[in-house]
Amino acid sequence: MSEKSCTINKIYFEIHDKDEFLKLNYEYFNTLSCVYKTSTFVYENVLYYNIHMDFTEGKLNQIDFNRILDRFNEFNKGSIIKKAFYKFKKNNEDLRLPYKNIA
Repeated sequence: MSEKSCTINKIYFEIHDKDEFLKLNYEYFNTLSCVYKTSTFVYENVLYYNIHMDFTEGKLNQIDFNRILDRFNEFNKGSIIKKAFYKFKKNNEDLRLPYKNIA
């Protein structure tokens, strides 16, 4: 039996108020079937929201990544995401896809 390895898959974007964002949106992202957990982090004095995806193998494609954030933007007009990234590992290389808002 072969052992499957987990991949790095996460969506991240800038937020301005951690408490307010979590109050309004924690449930939204944590109820998506592909989400393992969510967290926040600070990088170079910028606060980010991090969505860890639960994949044993594979990754999101650009269309699915855009769809997740487009639906969030439709759901929550008060906190529209304009810039986000999807980070994943492929052949031991970290890759990043930018969010392309189609709205």
